[in-house]
Amino acid sequence: METWKQVPDFPGYEVSDEGRVRSTRVSIKPRLLALSHGKPGRAGRRFERPEGSLHVSLRRDGQTFKRRVHRLVMEAFVGPRPDGLETRHIDGDHTNNHLSNLRYGTGSENSFDAMSHGTHVVLVRGKRD
Repeated sequence: METWKQVPDFPGYEVSDEGRVRSTRVSIKPRLLALSHGKPGRAGRRFERPEGSLHVSLRRDGQTFKRRVHRLVMEAFVGPRPDGLETRHIDGDHTNNHLSNLRYGTGSENSFDAMSHGTHVVLVRGKRD
């Protein structure tokens, strides 16, 4: 069963342990992120960054803020990210923001995860002709 918690620092929004975000501002029933952006009571659309992580746009005090979904899940269910740690996607799929797939860890652990499931990126300096 999916569990929902309030998004820290963003009243009117909830995040689930399955990695979904919704607005609770609509009086009839909460709306999911798939709805259009900019209307009262609706959360912004999810969008994917080039590295693959999912972001959402949330509104507070008349301003729009972009937040990574995996960070919202971890902050709501585990707590603030400790200094020096990152959020790890255990299976390497940056679109899988289920709580069971997320952990806080070091940059080294995150790099090891990426190498173990083949999602690491190797930067090679190219030569110009």
